[in-house]
Amino acid sequence: MTIKHEIPALKQVQQMLKANQASINGELEELNRQWYALRDNYEGEGAENTEGMVMDLGSWLEEYTNKLFEFETRLQQRIQHLENLKPED
Repeated sequence: MTIKHEIPALKQVQQMLKANQASINGELEELNRQWYALRDNYEGEGAENTEGMVMDLGSWLEEYTNKLFEFETRLQQRIQHLENLKPED
C-alpha cells in the first residue's frame, strides 16, 4: 500500500475509533444512570451484588476506552509521520 492510499485508510480507522469511543462513553453514562436509579429503589444484599457487577462492568468499559485512546494516539502519530514524508511521484 502506498502512502497516498495508507493515509486515507488510517483516517477512516481513526473515525471509527472515535465513534466507538463516543458510544462507549454513552454506555458508561447510561450505566451510571441506571445504577443510581437502582440504588435509590433497592436496598440490601441484592443492591450490593448489583453494585459489584455494575462496578466491574464500568471498570472494564473504562479500561477498554483507555486502550482505544492509546491506540488512537498511536494511529494519529502514524498518520502524522506519513503526512510528513515526501509524497511519492
